[in-house]
Order: sequence, then structure tokens, then C-alpha cells
Amino acid sequence: MKTKAALRYIRKRSISQVIDTITQVRTGEPLVALTFDDGPHPQFTPLLLDLLAQYEAKATFFMVGKEAEKYPEVVQQVINQGHAIGNHSWSHPSFVELRSLAEWKVEVRQCEQVLNLNGLRLFRPPYGHQNMKSRLALFFLRYKVVGWSVEAQDWVAQTPGEMADRLIQQIKSGSIVLLHDAIYRSRMTEPQYDRQPMLEALKIVLDTLSQQYRFVTLPTLLKNGRPVYKNWQRQA
Repeated sequence: MKTKAALRYIRKRSISQVIDTITQVRTGEPLVALTFDDGPHPQFTPLLLDLLAQYEAKATFFMVGKEAEKYPEVVQQVINQGHAIGNHSWSHPSFVELRSLAEWKVEVRQCEQVLNLNGLRLFRPPYGHQNMKSRLALFFLRYKVVGWSVEAQDWVAQTPGEMADRLIQQIKSGSIVLLHDAIYRSRMTEPQYDRQPMLEALKIVLDTLSQQYRFVTLPTLLKNGRPVYKNWQRQA
């Protein structure tokens, strides 16, 4: 971004929009955003899409570029069913371990090239890791950085009931919920963790809360309220 254009871009934003991260939305509507990281996955993402369709729920998928390149048909299936897609980097590194704008830019742009973002510029840092430098880099790349307010900790071994209870107790209007349709480990060799317990937990949540809340994409949630910004400095 050229200097003059960058200055104009900054002037139109509040300090919070420049340095902080969206974690939830203030809204008077009974709306909740389910978000899924680390996919797409050839087995579990289609199963998740079938489950969401049963409850007429929409979600936002923060995809890893390398996986999206492997499974373009799954990416298209997500789009065709009316869900939103966000950028989760090309290879899922911790952004606090990258040192230069060039490195951040490569991770973001390479992922961008394989995703059909339909104009959406939503980014979630891998592992949630972020510092001020990486946050500013994303700002200048014109992305809204999105964290979360509710998490199931579905990367930890637990029963579906335990996960569901945690979510049901935390979810409220305007929540942004973190889940995973895959578990990506860029620096580890073990296979993808089984997502079946997460799917079972999500079914319990949707059974319990679908009459109380409407589950929508992040763009829909943001249009129906005011984003809450938080200083989100998470280290590796």
C-alpha cells in the first residue's frame, strides 16, 4: 500500500480498528457466529456441512491455504451451501514467530489466491497467536482480524458432552465460537485428530440452542451489531 493511500486508510479507522481484534459483537438480535478453523478436510468438513444444513445454520470457515488447494471441491461445497470463508494463512505458522512484513504478506496472499473470498477480508491468526507487529501487518493488508469469545477446546481429548456443556454455558447473543473441522499442525507429524467428538458435541448444542439463537455467518453477525474490539496479544 502506497504511503498516501495508507494514511487515508488509517484516518478512516478508529484506533481500535487499527490495533485491536474483533472478539464478539454487541447485538440485540439472538445471533451467534460459529467459526471453524484449519480445514477444509475431505472427510469431516462435508459431515459438518450436512449437520449444519439439518438445523439451517450458517457458519464461517477460516481455511488454511495448503488444504484449500488440495480440496477445492470441498471449498466450493462450503460456498455453495451459503457459508462464509476467511483466511487462516497459507501454512499455519505462528505469526509471532514470523519476523517481517514480507513473511506475513506471503502467508496471507498465498492463501488468498486459492480461496474464493467473495470480497470478504476476514483473518484469524493461526493458534490465535498475534503481537502488535503482526496485527499492524494485517491491518495494512486490509484484513479484519477476528478472534473469538467462546471456545470448546476441541483440540483436547474430552467427551462430546463435556464440550457441549462448555459451549452451552458460554454462548450468548453476539458470541463468536471457535471450533475446528480439522486440526492442522504445521510443525508436527501426527495425523489429523478425529473430529467426530466435535461433531457430536455440536449436534447437542444445536439441538439445545437452535430455538433460542440463530446461527449465522460472521458477515451477517457484523451487519446486525457493533463489533467488540479487544487488545489481543497472544504469544507462542
